[in-house]
Amino acid sequence: MQEKIFEKEEQYGLCRICTGYGWEWSKEKKAYISDIMLEGVSVKWNSRTTGWLYNENLKYEMGSVYALHGLDLNYAGVVIGPELYFDEELGKIRINETKFFDKMMKRGTSEEEQLELLQNIYTVLMARGIEGTYVYVCDEGLRRYMKKYIPC
Repeated sequence: MQEKIFEKEEQYGLCRICTGYGWEWSKEKKAYISDIMLEGVSVKWNSRTTGWLYNENLKYEMGSVYALHGLDLNYAGVVIGPELYFDEELGKIRINETKFFDKMMKRGTSEEEQLELLQNIYTVLMARGIEGTYVYVCDEGLRRYMKKYIPC
């Protein structure tokens, strides 16, 4: 997916990868320290929110909903992180609290409220790609569930 987004970025511009809150931001802001590792690919979180999308040097970073607030992309690559999983026994999407790192969202909200907020965030991210959206789902159970609704 990352390669596809980079190709689209070269062709059209305004193409980025983005995700929810399944990884902590590194406190070390050194160029060689990545925040996110997926299938051997390491990525840094967006290093800023203001102007992130339009900065050519930051196109390899993973954007949060805060970095894309109110902005549209030509193509979006959305990573549904490990903070969401599909509970096969209950037949529903749940939050993995140990992999959910948005402290502001967690403060004073119930698990049900957090789940609703997270689902809204991913809905917003998936709607950012005007020309198209690629989706990668970390949790295998959630991936199988979503394949029913999102064509491969």
